[in-house]
Amino acid sequence: MGLEGRTAPVSGSSRGIGRAIALRLAEEEAKVIVNCRSREKEAGAILGPVDILVNNATIHGGISL
Repeated sequence: MGLEGRTAPVSGSSRGIGRAIALRLAEEEAKVIVNCRSREKEAGAILGPVDILVNNATIHGGISL
């Protein structure tokens, strides 16, 4: 993919699809910013300009069709 040195914040990256995306980006040597609702201090610092943005937001409870 050629992502070495690119910065990528990934929302919802503590589990599920967001976690898988974050891990894959890290495998491709991107600098991944993990987003979570707790442990903000441990989540990390800003790494510079953002090159890639993954908005993996979801609504809990689902929608019935």
